[in-house]
Amino acid sequence: MHNSRRIISILSLAALFTVAIPLAFRAAPAPDTLLIINAQLADGTGAPLINGALRIRGNRIMSVGKLSPAPGERVIDARGLVLAPGFIDVHNHSLEGLDSDPLAETQIAQGITTAVEGPDGESPWPVKDWIETRKQHPAALNLAIFAGHATIRSQVMGKDFKRVATPAEIEKMVQLTWQAMNEGAIGLSSGLEYEVGSYSNTAELIAIARSAAEHGGIYSTHIRDEADKAFDALLEEIEIAEQAHIPVDHSHIKLGTVGVWGKAPEYIRVIEEARNRGKSSFRTGITKIPRASKKLSPISAAPIASPSRNSSRVPPTLATRSRKSRNPMDFRLSRCISASFAKAMPPTPKPK
Repeated sequence: MHNSRRIISILSLAALFTVAIPLAFRAAPAPDTLLIINAQLADGTGAPLINGALRIRGNRIMSVGKLSPAPGERVIDARGLVLAPGFIDVHNHSLEGLDSDPLAETQIAQGITTAVEGPDGESPWPVKDWIETRKQHPAALNLAIFAGHATIRSQVMGKDFKRVATPAEIEKMVQLTWQAMNEGAIGLSSGLEYEVGSYSNTAELIAIARSAAEHGGIYSTHIRDEADKAFDALLEEIEIAEQAHIPVDHSHIKLGTVGVWGKAPEYIRVIEEARNRGKSSFRTGITKIPRASKKLSPISAAPIASPSRNSSRVPPTLATRSRKSRNPMDFRLSRCISASFAKAMPPTPKPK
């Protein structure tokens, strides 16, 4: 009897080990992470580049620093390349392009991962319909949208826009701006050098910008003049910002006529003084038009980085070639398109 029990016990153990040993030696599943090694890391703050690695899971950065590959982990060697946060193109004209080319290769090839549509006062209307369409037909980019001043003005004034708006019309524009912000716009844009917006006065723009500011929005403006009256246009922009208490994205620093050539330092000084006044809420992000580069994308004004010989090792959406550029525009442009937005505050009820 005892021998029978002993034999049964031995057979049971043998069966257990027969099952357990293959399980123990079965290959572990490959990690669901991606490791980018040997990169020059830019953290987006302007700090010096550091050599290191970055680990990603899904769409999340898990760790940064001196990292080693895990067994079975997918690895990309980014030696000689810069790994940076995705650029934000704050002045993008791709509304039609996104419909025909949702992959947006001309954008992602430059490292742009977020595009802000609706600059210069023109935007889809209503905003909520455009956002819903983009949700149903997503693009490769993250997207945001401005409410266009000219679009809103046209909704109120129709074809009778070649005049100063009445107080009642301005109030309707304020309400439509409020509507657009509630529907998901991140701010207000204007194109004051263009047909519809050029007939507005400063009071109209302050009222509408204030409505956007109440939602935590920003004001993106193509100013009223980029030639002999460029300084007057800049002062108007500053007045709008200060009166509406709204941060500004400025388009463009372009002193286009002989009378203002060579005055860019003075122009920058006016901006810096407005920023430093203390009482002012004037905060700018400068959008600059690159004139020096010949390699332009069909949709964006940002120059496309030339690929290095070994660039196939790294997807263009992750890295751009590290080089000492002779074009001083490159750094300033990269700063303007990588400017970040603060998250808009939740909308508050409209006071009666």
